[in-house]
Amino acid sequence: MKNLITILITLFFVSICSFALDVNTASIEELLDANIDLLDAMKILEYRKEHKINNLDELVENNILTHDSLRRIKKTIERKNRPSKKDFRIKTPQTGLNARSSGQSDQTQLSDSEMFRKIMSFMEDKEYEKAAKYIKLFSKTYPGSIYLDDIIYFAASILEENQSYDRAISTYRKIVEKFYRSDITVIALYRMAICYERMEDKNDAISMYNRITDEFASSPWSEKARK
Repeated sequence: MKNLITILITLFFVSICSFALDVNTASIEELLDANIDLLDAMKILEYRKEHKINNLDELVENNILTHDSLRRIKKTIERKNRPSKKDFRIKTPQTGLNARSSGQSDQTQLSDSEMFRKIMSFMEDKEYEKAAKYIKLFSKTYPGSIYLDDIIYFAASILEENQSYDRAISTYRKIVEKFYRSDITVIALYRMAICYERMEDKNDAISMYNRITDEFASSPWSEKARK
C-alpha cells in the first residue's frame, strides 16, 4: 500500500513539473497563459525585481497572490500536462454549446479564458461597447468561471466610465459580497469610494476608505485609502 501511495505521489509531481513555468523569467504573455490574471502578473513582475522566487507558494506567503489565484495557476499547469487528445478541450462546458449550429455565433465557441482575454483586450483599448456585449455573453455562458470576479469588475468599470455611479457601486458590491477573498475585492471597495466621492457623498466615501484600512491593512490600497 505504501509503495502504491509513493508511486501515485511521484506521478503527480512529475505531471505538475513537466510544464515548466519559471516565474522569474516568464514574460507577461507567458504569465497570462498560465491563468495568472493581469493584476497578479503585474504584481509578480514588480516583486521579482528585488526577489528571486523559489516557488509559487512563496508568492502567497508574501501577499503577491491569493490562495485562490495559486489554485487557479496550479489547475492550469495540471491541465497543460494532460496527454493531448483530439477535441479534448470542451470549449463551453457549462452550457452545452460545444456543437456549432447553423447561424450560431463564433462567440459561443470561445472557452472562458479565451473570452476573458478578448474582453480584457477590449477594456485596454477602451472599446467598452464591444466589451459589454462579451461581458453579457460571458455571464450567461460561464456563471461559475474562475474569471467571474474580474468580469463583474469590468462591467462595473464600464458603468463608472459612463458616470452611472449608482449602478457601478451596486455592481462593485457584488464582488465584495460574492468574492470577498478575491484579490480584486479591495480594488472594488476603492472604486466604490471613488464613485461616492464623485456623487459628493462624502460620508459613504469615508466609510469605504475606512473599511479598506481596517480590513485590508496589509494591502497597498490601504495607504491609498488613508491618503
